[in-house]
Amino acid sequence: MKFSNPLFVGLIVHLLFAVNAFTADDAKPENSSKGTGDSNQTANNSSEEEKNQPAEPKTHEVDRKPFEIKVELQGLFESSRMEEVFITTKSWGELLVLDALPQGATVKKGESLVSLNMEKIDEKIRNTRNELVIMDLDRQIAKADLKLAEIMIPMELTTLQQKDKETQEDLARYQKINRPHSEKAAEFNLKTYKDNLSYLQEELKQLKKMYEADDLTEETEEIILQRAENAVERANFSLEGAKIRHEETLQFNIPREGKSIREAAKRNQLALQAALKIKPAELAKKQLESKKLERQREKASESLSRLEHDRKAMKVPSPASGVVYRGSFDRGKWSGAGTLKNRLRRGGVLKPHEVFMTIVGQGPIFMRATLTEKDIRKLQPGAKGKVKTIAYPDLQLSGTVREISATPVAPGQFDVMVDVSMPKDAPDLLPGMNGKIEIVTYRSERALVVPSSAVFKDEKKGEGWIAYIHREGKKPTRKVIKVGKKSGNLTEILGGLKDGQKILAEKPGK
Repeated sequence: MKFSNPLFVGLIVHLLFAVNAFTADDAKPENSSKGTGDSNQTANNSSEEEKNQPAEPKTHEVDRKPFEIKVELQGLFESSRMEEVFITTKSWGELLVLDALPQGATVKKGESLVSLNMEKIDEKIRNTRNELVIMDLDRQIAKADLKLAEIMIPMELTTLQQKDKETQEDLARYQKINRPHSEKAAEFNLKTYKDNLSYLQEELKQLKKMYEADDLTEETEEIILQRAENAVERANFSLEGAKIRHEETLQFNIPREGKSIREAAKRNQLALQAALKIKPAELAKKQLESKKLERQREKASESLSRLEHDRKAMKVPSPASGVVYRGSFDRGKWSGAGTLKNRLRRGGVLKPHEVFMTIVGQGPIFMRATLTEKDIRKLQPGAKGKVKTIAYPDLQLSGTVREISATPVAPGQFDVMVDVSMPKDAPDLLPGMNGKIEIVTYRSERALVVPSSAVFKDEKKGEGWIAYIHREGKKPTRKVIKVGKKSGNLTEILGGLKDGQKILAEKPGK
């Protein structure tokens, strides 16, 4: 009779065991106590033997199954047509906002995005233009003054040189000729007066002798003698004056005249020496001042040019048609509109060269993902994968790796550009939305795989890999194997093991 019901078979087995136990108890009632003691002893011996026996090692059976390696990358969606908006000024830094388009506004290319206060820069431009006019007048005056100085300074130096030469000649002539002659003339003049007095005195003396001897009347004598005496008196007085003038000439006039001539010669000499140093310096200074005015004019002109450029740059037209995003995108991550909320309203202040808006145009969407350093060797441009979005989890999209950055964008991280294929009926994906791509970089339908914990480094050789083949009741066999790729906690086996072999799941103890 054949029983196919497992429950029925189990019941029969239990009944047989119960009958055998009852029969044994009836056959040996006296020895029941002894038998119980023997059985307890046997059970204790068996327990001790089980404890002494080594535990069965954990094993794994090598088998073939599908094996694949996946790379999952998190990323952000971007538009391929995004234009950053910023104001590039060269010198002007005060960008005071009057009005700005709101977040999400639709604009056309060339439409104004933000209005700025132009009053101060317009005033600065007017003042700079006036300064240029004044500088041009100053330059004209400086040029005329320089031209005159270039003519007059050589002439003045020539005049001073000629005057110095003449005074030196006058001094030499005075010391050699004029002074000795003046001294001699003073002596001769005094001598003349002395001789004149002496002549008159002698004449008077002779007249007195003559009149004493002749027969002339006394009245005639008296007249002639009186005249002679008067002449002697006048000559005597003139001699006194001559002596005074002689003394004055020798002691005062001639020394003072010599001193004056010497001082004049010295003054002219010093004036010439000073002029030879000062006049060329004055000319050089005028030349430098003229160049300085030229340079100041150039700077003012450059300043005006920069201001006019900045004035033009402060009119901010949209660089493209699209949607206004307030803020910027950094590797796909949107900064958000909140950071610029207060600065893009009336009275807010923007900074030069700061991206304050981004115009997102209609165009292909791509995803910018981050690839870690440990996965960079697994991925190549052209790899395809499945793209999923957080906003639309049921949306199935495909993506292709377009580019992997040649250098890290952050420590241990690389940029991956993924082109996303969008069906016509797919909902719009907006820049800044989150997504991920799953890329199978390797797949084998029937690969020999084992747990990575069952594969060990070959410590004897210092290279390669080994596994331990399990043998019932025997010491495991050490086997050199060849490993392939790894995925998670599984390792692909390329050689050394066969399908169905049992290997140790853990490294055996010594």
